[in-house]
Amino acid sequence: MKSIIGFRWILIFAGLLVFAGACNDDDADDTTDEDINSSSVLTDLEGREITVAVENAYPPFNYFNAETGEGEGWDYDILAELCERLNCVPMFVPMLWETTLETVGRGDIDMIASGVVITDERDRIVDFSDSNASAYQYLFVRNNESRFSGAGDISEGDYVIAAQADTVNSEKAGELVGDERVITFPILGDAVAAVVNGEADAFIHLLREGQELTGQGADQVMIAGEPLAQLDYGFVFSEGSDLVAAFNEAIAALKADGTFHELDEQYFGPSFSLTPEDTIPPTYG
Repeated sequence: MKSIIGFRWILIFAGLLVFAGACNDDDADDTTDEDINSSSVLTDLEGREITVAVENAYPPFNYFNAETGEGEGWDYDILAELCERLNCVPMFVPMLWETTLETVGRGDIDMIASGVVITDERDRIVDFSDSNASAYQYLFVRNNESRFSGAGDISEGDYVIAAQADTVNSEKAGELVGDERVITFPILGDAVAAVVNGEADAFIHLLREGQELTGQGADQVMIAGEPLAQLDYGFVFSEGSDLVAAFNEAIAALKADGTFHELDEQYFGPSFSLTPEDTIPPTYG
């Protein structure tokens, strides 16, 4: 008799455990969804102003609108969304690309949002957020070019590659043809112009999946060969910044609720169009 009663109690106890476990699983799932999708669980920066370095010469990430004279682009919109979740205010600071990493590294600016590729070398002087996108690195040549089918062809001759200075693209150009045959420019548009004008044989640039090259001379160049590399973008912060963890939370939330996807479709999808007449050259203080 004792053994039967004991067995019944074991069954009841096991049933209670299963029921409790099911309730706990439901609660855990509900909490996870709330945590990801609700701004209430994210770090509250209490209205803090965040200075953000932008080049305003790197469409569609950032550029000056010719009609309004204001900066706009993916960086502006994504920072607005991130700060809405974190209760902060983005203060955009137009800055020449060559000076941004050093300036943020010193802590003079809080962060950079300008399509910055994550590299080990840069990570020694700044901190990166989690990846916010990836892109492919391509070799571009003039539309009527027949000498090159890819990077191998340009490496074999006495050719010149243009690139924006102090970027992964200028570094890759040096690997392909040697530093002495690389010419660099402060903004990407000048590197494109160098190829269009015959000053250089090719230039190197990054494009996200589905993205088209935009800006002056974009319709006069084409991709030559397969991608040279696939690289990740991230937001950049001064070393040890308390903003890194907060922005990583918000990045995860925007990915989970589809906001990242919507902005990617807007700026990197086939519907995005930006002619040279739509933008004006950047100015820096």
